[in-house]
This record gives sequence, structure tokens and C-alpha cells, in this order.
Amino acid sequence: KMRCRLQETECLLTWHHTKVRDFRSSIIQSRSLASGRFFLWQFVHCRMVYLYRVSLWFYYQLIRLAAFSNAKEAAFINARKGLFEQIERQLDATDEPIIWLHAASVGEYEQGKPIVQAIKKEFPNHKTLVTFFSPSGYNAYKADGDLDFVFYLPIDSHRNARKFLTVVKPAVAIFVKYEFWYF
Repeated sequence: KMRCRLQETECLLTWHHTKVRDFRSSIIQSRSLASGRFFLWQFVHCRMVYLYRVSLWFYYQLIRLAAFSNAKEAAFINARKGLFEQIERQLDATDEPIIWLHAASVGEYEQGKPIVQAIKKEFPNHKTLVTFFSPSGYNAYKADGDLDFVFYLPIDSHRNARKFLTVVKPAVAIFVKYEFWYF
């Protein structure tokens, strides 16, 4: 039997945050012992973030080019036009806390569906918002009666992430990480 309690989730997130903080402090404490290794780690990390952002920009430009000849890529681009305005318009009508679940595609949402159902049962005064990265997931569940809001996830960037969190203001965020395909 699945039990979903907001307090337990907060405790788990707090525990995880404490572990990350302890890990960071242990790195900082060891910096005096191995400042060269710490500097190298910091240098590589900064370069990887930069490489990720540049690669993502090129990826988005390639999708825009492919959208001229590929209907799926065109749907990917068109669905994200005016996304924040659409989210703001729909969320302005509610004052209830929002529980956000992100699933990249259909398979991941199928895994997270029991969680959504448990949340709806345990917290009837909360609204559920589900985001998808793929058009197949969005199209399959945009009319699902269990969900209060269904949107595409904006393109991954610092600005979009900050704006999304500012607009949505989720009380809890749940990310479904893996999907299973049985053949």
C-alpha cells in the first residue's frame, strides 16, 4: 500500500539537503588539504556547465531548423510559444497550493500516475500540475480527469527555470526519473 504524506516528503527532502550540505562542507574542509584537486574539480564543473548551455543552445537551433520539415519538431517548437502566458492565465484562477510532477514522456507518467492518485486522495485541497517534455506525453494526458493542469516543460535554461518556478510556485516538486518498457 502506498502512503504519501507531505510531511514525510519534506523530511526526506530535508534529509537529502542535509546530506548534500554535509558533502559540500567535507569538500570545503578537504580543500585546505588538497586545494589543487578542489580547484581542478571547480574548474571542470564550470566548464561542463558552460558546455551544457552551449550544447543546449545548438540543440534548440537544430530543432528549429528541423521544424521546417518534421511535424514532430514543429509541434515541439509551437507548443512552447506563449507557454508562460498560458500557465499564468490558468494558474491565476487558483489559490490552492500546487504539487508539480514532471515526467518526460508517457512511460514515466505511467510510473508516476499512482503517486498523483495518492496525492489527490490525501491532499484534496492541493492542485496537481504535470509537465511533459515530449508531445506524446502531453497529448495523451492533457484531458486526463485526475490532473488539474497539464503543460509542456519549457526549454531548459536558467531564465526559463527561474520564470517557471516563479509563476508556478510549487509546494512540492516530484520528478519521475526512469521509465520501463516491456517487450
